[in-house]
Amino acid sequence: MTLLENRKLTFIIKKSVATELLRHVSHSVATRPGTPALANIYASLSKDTLRFVTSDLATVSIATTEDITIVQGGTGLIPAKQFTDVVNQLPKDGTVEVAVIDDTVSLSSSDGGRWEFPEQSVKDFPKIDLKASFTRVDPLEFTDAITYTRVAASKDAQRQNLMAVEIVGKKVTSCDAARLQQYKMSAEFPFDICLPTNKLSHVLRVAEQAKDVLAVAKTDKHFILTTGVYTFAIAMNSVTFPNVEQAILRPAMTNKTTLRADRSELIKALNQVRIATDDFFQSLRVDVRKTEMTLSTRTQYGARAESTVGCSWSGDPRTIIVNCNHLLEILETHSDQEVHIKLADDTKTFKSALLIDNSKGTSVLQQVTSEW
Repeated sequence: MTLLENRKLTFIIKKSVATELLRHVSHSVATRPGTPALANIYASLSKDTLRFVTSDLATVSIATTEDITIVQGGTGLIPAKQFTDVVNQLPKDGTVEVAVIDDTVSLSSSDGGRWEFPEQSVKDFPKIDLKASFTRVDPLEFTDAITYTRVAASKDAQRQNLMAVEIVGKKVTSCDAARLQQYKMSAEFPFDICLPTNKLSHVLRVAEQAKDVLAVAKTDKHFILTTGVYTFAIAMNSVTFPNVEQAILRPAMTNKTTLRADRSELIKALNQVRIATDDFFQSLRVDVRKTEMTLSTRTQYGARAESTVGCSWSGDPRTIIVNCNHLLEILETHSDQEVHIKLADDTKTFKSALLIDNSKGTSVLQQVTSEW
């Protein structure tokens, strides 16, 4: 889809329709643009369809609708912030007329408001070509895979090569060095791709909008996700995702001794004890016995919490120390009623990672060094 230049358009749009379009395209509006045009929405009217396009160069968002009144077809730039402000103040059933004529953007609301803004040069808006060969994927499974793995996608700028979710074949993987999540899809993804951590929320938003149709494509410049009505594209980057499967997952796969517990009971206990954690001390101590395990936390100021959960454990009594929030976030992505945590034998110098199997995939959580 190549954007063509034409300097005039006029249309009338309802608040509810404009709000829905803005909810999608506002993500890609540049907040501190080097080019003023990037703070605008590229609007184009052709036949019976209105298309909004925004871009901050790292991403592109496109939304379309036929639920408008067309007065004059064409194209133009609409200031994103000001248009959003006007739409937000409209009454629930209000409308706004948008006219771009003679380098001026005129907004007229149904409740009597009128605003005029100078139009930025359309020539300064990037030429966007998202022509590609699209392949349909299961929207529910794709959404589930990203939801499952995003919790372990690194947000640490010092680990840029881990700030992504990697999709290779049927495997969707994330890792922040402390934990790993791997989801196994039922069918192979059409191509290999790394989705940046800071774009995952909007990728999910688009996928969740898909009712029956979700299609993906990859070009030299972009990864593209579309529902037909909404399209989101991410600029490709050169970051190489490390082989975390070999470094972290495979060693944990050798764990043999299994700890079993009810997932909902364990989540309840974790929510109770994490009240007594803080930014300085987020460690969770788990003392495991044959039929029960005791969860303990504390803060740097002396607050403490403890909760006991029933379990099944065939090994010798032992103590596990992990990040409380990390374990809770992992368990919340699982759906099986029973949690299976596999452990290897610890030594004075080696603390095994926890391998947590479930029907969706696999999780690995590293133990932490902590003074208890």
